[in-house]
Amino acid sequence: MIERAIESLARSGRVVRIRELTIGYMPLWRAGLAGAVPAFLLTLAPYLWYPLAQAVAYVARVGLNQSLMVAPPVGFTFLVVGPGGTLGALIAGCLLGWVRRWTIRRGRFLVVGLGPVTQLRVGWHIPLGIVFVPAFAHAFTDTFRGTPTDFDYFVLALGTLVAVLMWETLNDLFVALLVLPSERQRAAVEYDLKEAVTQDQSAVHWRVHRIRFDP
Repeated sequence: MIERAIESLARSGRVVRIRELTIGYMPLWRAGLAGAVPAFLLTLAPYLWYPLAQAVAYVARVGLNQSLMVAPPVGFTFLVVGPGGTLGALIAGCLLGWVRRWTIRRGRFLVVGLGPVTQLRVGWHIPLGIVFVPAFAHAFTDTFRGTPTDFDYFVLALGTLVAVLMWETLNDLFVALLVLPSERQRAAVEYDLKEAVTQDQSAVHWRVHRIRFDP
């Protein structure tokens, strides 16, 4: 049972790493597109959060006997944050996609130690996204153009983390839709080669820096 669980985790880890490496083989325009579309979808968050807020209000009313008023969103508009805000979101998403691609191609990840043997490895698009979201909120939302409260800043901090994680999840989805089979195959070859070198005791001083494929 334990061996099967370990084998399953190893297979899932391989799938995740190959999916990540695939981004490095995508051309700039597709990497940028896979980043821009998720950023645009996140601008539609007011319409996506309304059903969730309604569900929370229902649970509070039935389970806690508390009444929560949830204001409905304004009439649907394709450009929720206006033309300027939408353009800013598309540019920011494109830049995040390019930075993620650069991180993977160069292997320059941000590594944070969480313990003696545990590390958290993230791409540089994560801290960049954490900077982009508050900047976007201050530039294009009415809440932060006025006098925001402490609660507004709390929501902004929490929303920033959620938005960055949602962007990465959606980015993975669009990468899977836009990637070519040849790019996925090259990513699999790179991963398997690096794993083979890592596990080969005679190649302890070797390190794979770059792999070149014939056209």
